[in-house]
Amino acid sequence: DLKQLRPNAKVITIPHPVYNHFGQKTTRQEAIEKLNLLPGKKNLLFFGLIRDYKGLDILIDAFSLLDDSYQLIIAGEPYGSFEGYQKQIATSKAAPRIKLFTKYIDDSQVPLFFSAADLTVLPYKTATQSGISAISYHFEVPLLTTNVGGLKEAVEIPGTGIVVDKPESALVANGIENFFEKENKEFFIKNIMRQKEELSWTKFSSKLIDFYKTL
Repeated sequence: DLKQLRPNAKVITIPHPVYNHFGQKTTRQEAIEKLNLLPGKKNLLFFGLIRDYKGLDILIDAFSLLDDSYQLIIAGEPYGSFEGYQKQIATSKAAPRIKLFTKYIDDSQVPLFFSAADLTVLPYKTATQSGISAISYHFEVPLLTTNVGGLKEAVEIPGTGIVVDKPESALVANGIENFFEKENKEFFIKNIMRQKEELSWTKFSSKLIDFYKTL
C-alpha cells in the first residue's frame, strides 16, 4: 500500500517483536483444569480476534478430519456474527472436543490458553504478519500456519513450526498430524527460544532508530 502511494519511499521490514507483558506460563495441568478442558488430549489453539480472513472455518473443517485424540480450543472475541461458525461446529462429529471461549480474553487469562496448548494454529486466508505468532513465541508454543503473506518466512526460516501450502482444510489437518507424528516439538521450541532473543523489543527499536537515521 505504501509503495502505491509513494513508489520511491524508503521501506524497512522488521518482524513483530515478541510480546513480554503477559507473564509466565503456568503448568499444563493447572491450565487444563482452570479452563475445564478434556485431559490427555493434543491441544490445538486458535487465539485472537475472530475475523473471516483468519480461516477459522477452515480449521473447524480440518479438525473434523482428525481423530479423537485432539482437542480444539477457540479463544477470542468474534468480529461480527459467530453464527456461521456455530452451525459448522454443531454439525461436526468433533463438536464435543471443540472448546469455545468466544469473548474478550483479558491479558491475565492469556497464559492459561498458551500453557494448555501444544500447537498454535494460524489457518489464515490472507495476512501480512500476525501478532498471535509473537504471543505464541513468548510462551514457547510452536506454530502451524498457511503460506500467505509473510507468515511462511516468519515460521519456516527460523524453524519455529510448520507451514502448509494453502489455506485448505485437508492440508491443515495433514500438517497438524505431521507435527505430532514426527515428535519434533522440542526442536521447534529450541528454535523459538533463539528467535525470542532476535525478536526482542530492544532489537526492534534499535533497527527502527537506525533506519530513521538514514531518512
